[in-house]
Amino acid sequence: MADEITKKPNHIVMLRNSNMEAWLKLEKPEDGRMYDYSDIQDILTANGVVYGLNSSRINAMIKKGIYDREVLVATGKSPEEGQDGYYEFIFDAEKHKKPAIRDDGSVDYTSVNIITCVDGDDIIAMYHPAIKGSAGSDVKAKVLPAKPAKDLRPLACTNVDYNPENMIYRAKIPGRVEVTNSAIKISDVQEFSNDIDNVFGNIDFKGDVIIHGSVSIGVTVTATKSVTIDGTLEGGNIVAGTDIIVKGGILGGEKSQISAHGNVNADFIEYANVHADGDVNTNYILDSTVVAKGVVRTTAKMGSIVAGNVYGMMGIETKFAGNDAFIRTVVACGIRDSLFRQRVVLEQQIKSAKDVIRGIVAKEEVLERKIRMGTADDLEIKTKGEMVKTRIEKMAVLNSAQKKYDELTALFDRARNAKVYVTDTVYCGTVVQVDGQQYTVTDPEKRHVEFRKNENGDLEVHPVVNYV
Repeated sequence: MADEITKKPNHIVMLRNSNMEAWLKLEKPEDGRMYDYSDIQDILTANGVVYGLNSSRINAMIKKGIYDREVLVATGKSPEEGQDGYYEFIFDAEKHKKPAIRDDGSVDYTSVNIITCVDGDDIIAMYHPAIKGSAGSDVKAKVLPAKPAKDLRPLACTNVDYNPENMIYRAKIPGRVEVTNSAIKISDVQEFSNDIDNVFGNIDFKGDVIIHGSVSIGVTVTATKSVTIDGTLEGGNIVAGTDIIVKGGILGGEKSQISAHGNVNADFIEYANVHADGDVNTNYILDSTVVAKGVVRTTAKMGSIVAGNVYGMMGIETKFAGNDAFIRTVVACGIRDSLFRQRVVLEQQIKSAKDVIRGIVAKEEVLERKIRMGTADDLEIKTKGEMVKTRIEKMAVLNSAQKKYDELTALFDRARNAKVYVTDTVYCGTVVQVDGQQYTVTDPEKRHVEFRKNENGDLEVHPVVNYV
């Protein structure tokens, strides 16, 4: 917009910058008199300038007699823009999208993680409502409206709670967060349609993981629930909160670590380390370390355990143990000495905690009586508080030790009749252990036998009746 110049008999008022500035050029009065503030105000008003007058500059013009020079005497106010409403996502959706650099300068591709997970009740998003702007004005008092600020619609929620009072979104369940422009959801099942290698990266998911492919060496799959792999596990690692299923079998390469709080089911297990809080079921086990709190079964048509160490607390069921090459194979069941020692330690912890708690309670009762009678001093009152804190801490230790002791005792009860059950052949060189007692097979082979303890607690070998 071109500058607007308005000329009166002795003065010029210039409007610039789209009427956001008013400049005044005063002509010196001929009679020697001085202008006052109202004179200047009248001049500006006559030219439409009524907003944003700069009184300090106007007074300076009057006082100093500034004539025949342009002076900025009024400034408009620009509108203050509002802010549109927006969502703040608490989780880091971009976390681990790029591989980490190791100390030696190499690239750790397994550090890449394309899944963002949260725990149940985590705050995952907050809405910040729109903030209205304020209108402005030019020097002619023309209102300059602010751009309207827009609010966003609430997000559609799946497995997410929304509180309209504080505008907070919380996770109902642990799992993967997925966000679009209009929705937020948490899913506890994550599927992959491809093989997982170290370029793809590790998987760490709060829920069930299903991989419709294989997992390569160097990759770790961690899930709070189950892990299912349709292909093979080749040198990778798995940690699962419940069951692990590897349909194509486990090729450990002596590097795989498999740990499940439930059962492990695999087509086969070779050169791997497997731990299960439940059972391990597979066609055969070759030169692996397998530890299960349940039963280890290799009962397929050619089911076998060859080389390595295999322990099933509740028992071992297999067709073949060892082989005709006399490779040392250890199969064990029942209660190991280490578990007995663990229970003794827990018993000592429980007794010690109870003794300490009884002593604290007795002292507390004495101090409590003194406090009620008003004879306790400040130190004794403080000591009473410290005793309460110590008692609570010891109760936590006691409860934890008691829980572990009860769980271990339940396992002992379940493993009381554990046995190694061989429905076909156990070969020479195979070592069989039941409750820590050991039997080494020296015959070329034994067929259709089971190893179990008799009523006197001695390990014996018995023929299998009604074997398959």
